[in-house]
Amino acid sequence: MTNLVLAGCTAGSVACGLVLEALGANDCYDHLTLPGLPSASIHIAERGAVLCVTQAREPAFRDGLAALAAEAHLDVVLLRVALDHDRLIVTADVALELLPGTPWSMDDLALWRGADGALWLVPPLVGPAVSITPDGFWLELLPPYDTFGQRASGIDRAEREGACLLSPLEAW
Repeated sequence: MTNLVLAGCTAGSVACGLVLEALGANDCYDHLTLPGLPSASIHIAERGAVLCVTQAREPAFRDGLAALAAEAHLDVVLLRVALDHDRLIVTADVALELLPGTPWSMDDLALWRGADGALWLVPPLVGPAVSITPDGFWLELLPPYDTFGQRASGIDRAEREGACLLSPLEAW
């Protein structure tokens, strides 16, 4: 996989790009302005999802996720991004449209990259996780790791990958 990052790339655009790549939606989405959500929102019609990006801390924008998921019958994912030294910290709040009108919500998920390249949103401790695949966002009852050490390693991989995309020359 080759990633090309142009000068002026933001932390939000890199985080969004990682998720769009995992969705296989690199060039098939529309930018949206939705009430109650960040201006950096993208509708990925082929995946039945809306992806939003912000640098605002929680709980900003959290209330709008479930409402949009229920009303529009879409999965809604809000990525919160921050830079911390050599890491791109990405957390997410999600509202998945599993049953019509009844979205399933979870907050403060961490972006996790598997050794196999799979991208997930994983819970702070234990519980369900969200896999990010070309078929969309999928609620999985079990996370993709067996130990907290594996959890930490996957989060570290995702953070370092994001940082490398923001500053590719510093990675050498």
